[in-house]
This record gives sequence, C-alpha cells and structure tokens, in this order.
Amino acid sequence: LQRLALHRIHQLHSMIYYSKRDEYEQIEKEDENPSVASNLLVKEAKMLVNFSVYLASFPTDRSSSCIGSESLWSSLVQSLGIWIQYSDSFHVDLFLVWFFSALCQSNNISTNGTIQLHHTDKATAVSLLRDASFYDIHQLSASFFTIAIKFAMRHVIGTVDSVDQSSETVLMLRKKLSHGIDQTQSECHTLLNQANSARTGCNNHN
Repeated sequence: LQRLALHRIHQLHSMIYYSKRDEYEQIEKEDENPSVASNLLVKEAKMLVNFSVYLASFPTDRSSSCIGSESLWSSLVQSLGIWIQYSDSFHVDLFLVWFFSALCQSNNISTNGTIQLHHTDKATAVSLLRDASFYDIHQLSASFFTIAIKFAMRHVIGTVDSVDQSSETVLMLRKKLSHGIDQTQSECHTLLNQANSARTGCNNHN
C-alpha cells in the first residue's frame, strides 16, 4: 500500500506541475474563471504523504518471518525529494526522528528478526548522511539541527527522562498523523463535491 501511495504521489507531482502551468496561463489571459484543479491534486498528494509516513512510523511485528523484508522508511528515502514537497512540519519531524534513531542504533541488537531490518535502516540513514543533496532539501533545514541536538543530548546525558520524552514526542507526532488523515480526507471530499457541482453547472449552462 505504501509503495502504491508513493507511486501515486509521483504521478500527482507531474500532474500538479502541468495543472499549475495551465492555471498561470489562464490568469495571464485574464480568464474570469481560472481552473483550480491543482488544489484538489495537492490535497490528494498531502493525504498520501500523511498515509505513507503513518505506515512507516507505525510499530510493526518484526518477527522472524520479516527477515529480509525492506524497512518502510527505505521507500520514503527513495522518493524523499518528491513527497517532502507535500509534507507538513510534523511529517518532517517524524522522518528526522527516524533518521537520527537509525544512525544511533547499536550493532548489538539480539532480538530475533530485527537485526537485518535495523541494519537496513542504519545503512539507509548513513547513505543519506553522505549524500550532499540531502542537505539541500530546505523543508528539512528548519528542524534538522533542533532534532540533532536533542538526540546528541540524549546520548551524551543518557537519562531515562530524555528517552521517555523522545518516546512521548513520537507518540504525539503519530496522533497528529492519524488526525491529519481524517481531516485531509474530509477536505478532499469537499473539494471533489465542489468540482462536481461546478461541472454540473457548466453542463446545464451549455
């Protein structure tokens, strides 16, 4: 489901570009009723981003049957440059929480079925760390150093309180994601109904 959602986001990204280009042309021609189709496409993209990040952040049963499977965060990393353009601040924060968590993971994880997935996450995070283009994504810059400092403090001080605080932050971000899915779905339905009403009105006029 997550891969399908990310694939759809890629499709929407191109559709939004061409839709906005057409809208700008209509505005330049002083069209009285310029198309606003891109708004609906952006809403759908935001909803799918919310869904994709929610799936990746949701705790899964990493049993022995999961060995060899790919982390859901890896799919998000592969298309980071696209979906980040339709993200909100808490999506970025949650992604960076995963990023620094993966970097700070110990290599001595002994729980059955988790070793390979943890190593995959860490390898993915390290590859991002070494990618110069990663630091050019301006959506990440606002929260990058703030979250980096929090993780540095947690590992230097090593207090239980800081660990609990980090867990509470992740839970709070997940609640925002869940609320965002419901809210964005409602907004998409509203926009879709408006578009259908406008289309019906045009047909009646013709």
